[in-house]
Amino acid sequence: LSADAINLRIKKLQQRGVITGFTVEIDHVKLNQYHYKILLYLNQLSTSKIAPLLNKIRNFNRTTAIIQTLANWDYEFDIEIENLHQMKQFLMELTTDYSEIIRDYQIVRIVNMAKYTFFLPDVK
Repeated sequence: LSADAINLRIKKLQQRGVITGFTVEIDHVKLNQYHYKILLYLNQLSTSKIAPLLNKIRNFNRTTAIIQTLANWDYEFDIEIENLHQMKQFLMELTTDYSEIIRDYQIVRIVNMAKYTFFLPDVK
């Protein structure tokens, strides 16, 4: 198929709602960035108390994801940073500003992200 035909098919699939979005997969190592997951253990689980904490994390320009968990920790968030100083400074601010909420945290460096295939291969 020509590039124009492919482009037209993609546009039609978007209009029908079959394609709802696109993602970009970035190789952060080539950008000299490091991926960390921060696991938060909280004291107070009141929504009104947690909201400002989550907003602070969300507004940190290095945050890529925030997840409420059913694990031993309450929330986890992912950050992409260029150096450890950025992370240490942000975590110091968080633990100082929200010391009544944050009981503890753990830092996990992500060196490789697994890719999942949710479809079984054809069986012959």
